[in-house]
Amino acid sequence: DQHRYDEAVAAFEIAKTTLVQSKGPDHPTTLTVDASLANVWYLQGDHERARTAYRAVLEKLGKALPAEHPMFSRIRIPLAEVEIHLGNLPEGIRILRKVTRECGDDSNLPAVDCGAGHLALARGLFDQGDTGGAARSLDTAKRWFDRSDRAGDRSEDISELERDLKRDAGGSGASVVGTSGTTDGSPGTRQ
Repeated sequence: DQHRYDEAVAAFEIAKTTLVQSKGPDHPTTLTVDASLANVWYLQGDHERARTAYRAVLEKLGKALPAEHPMFSRIRIPLAEVEIHLGNLPEGIRILRKVTRECGDDSNLPAVDCGAGHLALARGLFDQGDTGGAARSLDTAKRWFDRSDRAGDRSEDISELERDLKRDAGGSGASVVGTSGTTDGSPGTRQ
């Protein structure tokens, strides 16, 4: 609903004004609000504006936080999705591969972020025609989501990609979902 998006933008702009005055324009909290504005623009379909905002936030974050901070991947994932929406599939996949390489048992990234990164990568690989890579990344995403208390948040996206992969497997009855091994950045199966 456009009215809600407009309300969200107005609220984030008020918060940003206050934070710029109290903490400065490059403070991580201010940048979080900038990223939230970019998220709203992305959801509204204003992909160019969202991409510009995500890139600016990442650039400023690079000066404010250590490179391994989880906020980087939280911004890179929607940036990659925007790149894909804008038709820049190779760039979107490149960004998502970077995010998913940062996932691992010793990573400081939350499991839900690793799951979201692998799920977005799976969709990008599927769109690129790499169904095997998409299935492997989807399997990895599901394992990460299993480790998270927010696994259900993406269940519709997972189901949609599973349907697409099964459809692409053709009339053979074979499914590429769930048949592949783990990929780098994969957690082990949950016990």
